[in-house]
Amino acid sequence: MTDVTPETPSVKQPTWYPPRPIEGLTEYWDTHYPLRLYNSMTRSKNAFVPMKGKRVLWYMCGPTVYDQTHLGHGRTYTCFDYVRRILEDYFGLEVELVMNITDIDDKIMLLAGHP
Repeated sequence: MTDVTPETPSVKQPTWYPPRPIEGLTEYWDTHYPLRLYNSMTRSKNAFVPMKGKRVLWYMCGPTVYDQTHLGHGRTYTCFDYVRRILEDYFGLEVELVMNITDIDDKIMLLAGHP
């Protein structure tokens, strides 16, 4: 039996292929805006290339507050707001950020003292 390491994971990930943006944009973005993001599937950094010109579509899971509110609930959204602002203000991208808000379910209602 072999030990599980990042180099030899226990589950084989499917092959990852970078998205195919508009012709010629990869080289342009790589040269002018060398923004690279870590890809956990390839364990390497890849150039960030928007799929639609300078428009970036971004979905982010919203808060699921199931107990008393604390600063940790806001940390994620504050940090990602900084990233959005950097993408817009520094890199000149048009970011459309969509965030969901989780519905209140029965378990949360019971915790709140409502039958």
